Amino acid sequence: MTTLRVTTIRERPDLLPIVAKWLWREWWEQKGRTLEQAQAIYADCIAEKGAPQTFVLLEGELPVGTVTLARKDLDESVVHGSGVRAR
Repeated sequence: MTTLRVTTIRERPDLLPIVAKWLWREWWEQKGRTLEQAQAIYADCIAEKGAPQTFVLLEGELPVGTVTLARKDLDESVVHGSGVRAR
């Protein structure tokens, strides 16, 4: 049985290139951002507690998933357009 565990980019900065590439392809590439810009964004997600922080799920030593805890990640127009009020 393979062991699953969670780590962070802070604990394993060697995972930053692969995680940034996944997230760039999913969220940033179509917006015209470069891979380097995405890497810079996620390189800053290294808070000791709270946000911003990027978590990585490992299966053994293989990264298989990721989630980022961010202070703010919605465009203001999306927030207001959805009926959710920004404070």
